[in-house]
Amino acid sequence: MRKADASYHYPLLLTGTIDSAVYQNVGNKIQDVRVRLNQYESSIECYIRSTPFNPIVFIENSGYEFDSRRFETLAKSYHKQFEFISGTVCKPEIIRYGKSYGDAFLIHEGLQQSRLLKEEDFFYKISLNHFSYGIWGSGPPQPGLSQRA
Repeated sequence: MRKADASYHYPLLLTGTIDSAVYQNVGNKIQDVRVRLNQYESSIECYIRSTPFNPIVFIENSGYEFDSRRFETLAKSYHKQFEFISGTVCKPEIIRYGKSYGDAFLIHEGLQQSRLLKEEDFFYKISLNHFSYGIWGSGPPQPGLSQRA
């Protein structure tokens, strides 16, 4: 992986649902909260340690009490910023319209609530629960994708 140039800024918005039982597991194959939490935590750690993304914002919509302090500390050790946002649990809407509705709502809510994304002109968005090591084969992402409206 090519190291990110300090002059570039790669803001990342991660969205997720740790406890999918809140939404009657609509569209989710992995339903065990411990397994889902482990996937999310492992992925966040990888995004902090192994990518040029900074700042990194994670918004979650099941109401799970996520302990973000560990990731805030880890991010600081990599000269990065991490922010966790507990998003709105919109159970009837997600059960009726599906996961994509919930994901779109999290993006909207994340942009409204995030102190780290407030002044950003663009950001990258990833639905979080698996980290892909192969994604960085051609170097860091290029600005201009996922433009904020």
